[in-house]
Amino acid sequence: MGEVALNKLRIEANKTCDGDLLEAAKAEPKLHNLISIIDQITVFKDTPVDALDKLLSLFDYRKYIGVKYAKDKEKAKIKQEILIVLY
Repeated sequence: MGEVALNKLRIEANKTCDGDLLEAAKAEPKLHNLISIIDQITVFKDTPVDALDKLLSLFDYRKYIGVKYAKDKEKAKIKQEILIVLY
């Protein structure tokens, strides 16, 4: 989302949603997936580790690491180890 679109969203949020950007973003088709992810993550607001786990699973981050660092196996291994340490 660019600066102009964000400013339009802010204006709309101030007009119709008491300034709540997330609430205003729900009406924007391009932001639907982002809002859906935020809604799913906020369920775990009291358990941050569970929130992180949910976020990583939604993006299939472990698979992403394998693909992104396919040519650099050591870097992929380090990234995977960081995830293990977080848990």
